[in-house]
Amino acid sequence: MRLQSLQLSQFKNYENVFLEFSGKVHCFYGNNGAGKTNILDAIHYLSFTKSYFGGSDQLSIRFGDEYFAVLGNFEMPSGVTEKISVSVKEGGDKRVKRNDKDYQRFSEHIGLFPIVMITPGDIDLINNASEVRRRFFDSVISQFDRTYLDDLIRYNKVLLQRNRLLKDMNSCNDRDFQKLEVWNTQLVGYAKKIHQSRLQYHSAFSVHHEQMHEKLTQQGDITEIEYQSALHEADMNQLLVDNFAADLAAGYTTQGVHRDDYLFMVNENPVKRFGSQGQQKSFLLALKMAQYLITVEKTGLTPILLFDDIFDKLDPDRVRFLIDMVCHEPFGQVFITDTHKMRMEGIIGLQTKIQLFEVGGGNVK
Repeated sequence: MRLQSLQLSQFKNYENVFLEFSGKVHCFYGNNGAGKTNILDAIHYLSFTKSYFGGSDQLSIRFGDEYFAVLGNFEMPSGVTEKISVSVKEGGDKRVKRNDKDYQRFSEHIGLFPIVMITPGDIDLINNASEVRRRFFDSVISQFDRTYLDDLIRYNKVLLQRNRLLKDMNSCNDRDFQKLEVWNTQLVGYAKKIHQSRLQYHSAFSVHHEQMHEKLTQQGDITEIEYQSALHEADMNQLLVDNFAADLAAGYTTQGVHRDDYLFMVNENPVKRFGSQGQQKSFLLALKMAQYLITVEKTGLTPILLFDDIFDKLDPDRVRFLIDMVCHEPFGQVFITDTHKMRMEGIIGLQTKIQLFEVGGGNVK
């Protein structure tokens, strides 16, 4: 799978840009704030129907305009060209189309055009709360397991309803557990399936992560990703029973798969507390490479690889090693941003043929 062309209209700092891509490695250079990352985020929209950086879609509309549109043409392994578009109007109207046909549910699109994006902000996976890590692994699994994505969506909808009822019960001092039964039954069913899927894919993901970390560092560090869940030791139904008083007092559901976490370890120590800056960067890069490999394994597709500000994450020697690796199977198309043209030409361009774009002033050439 490869992206043949990309068109942006009123997207972030771009009024109207059309780009065609030839070859395998595409490099964008320009000053900080020029809009290099916005190009990668537009590609992310075509895969996930939303920005990589979260927030409202309205923030992606160019200042002073009333809508944005992103359009991409993908060449699939079969040779067929797929046309994908995402558009958002001021006020919230959002449309996602495949070959000019609207999706009724955006979730139906997830996984059809997989990507892996790597940015300096990925350090949040280590430093921030469990929600960030859980969201990352959910996005990984969702790209190749549609049932998992559907179960996750339904679980969160039921959770929202249960939390609303708990809040109402708290406000009127109602302690009747039976009133929660309709939501409890659904929550338990979805939770069991989500937990089982996370266990299954965690094992496969961990193998890829260990292998990629060893290749990237060649230092002999031992890494581990520990999946933490209350459901390892207890049944979801029992958790709801045992924690009813706590749930009622808090006004929300305090236990469940929505509280799961992943602990990142290097040499038996949490990488957040004891890992050096270099160890943290290597751990994160191996995490994203593992995401790439398990997606290839489960879908048979080669995701598009997006590196934002690549030299922020890696020293020149590590970049050379990485570029050499991604220029071979099973890796496919690669998009890279950096601030220095000569650095891209001198390090990346010496290893493989690159297509070079200059970004600045709201234009790309």
